Amino acid sequence: EPEVFQHQCWKFDDCNYNYISKTLGLRKLEYHCCQQDLCNRDAAASISGKTALLLVPLLAAVWTLCL
Repeated sequence: EPEVFQHQCWKFDDCNYNYISKTLGLRKLEYHCCQQDLCNRDAAASISGKTALLLVPLLAAVWTLCL
């Protein structure tokens, strides 16, 4: 049986075998739950958002020093 990987966000209350297997129509599955709703989003998007928040003040400081 080929392995299929899916990345989906579930409400924490819905992150259980019965709900996920019924929703996806699968009998055999492996899943991981985090401790709050929808927190298993894409890590790259989270990192890029944090990087932008750190980069903006740095660019503003450089801009001020160059004037």
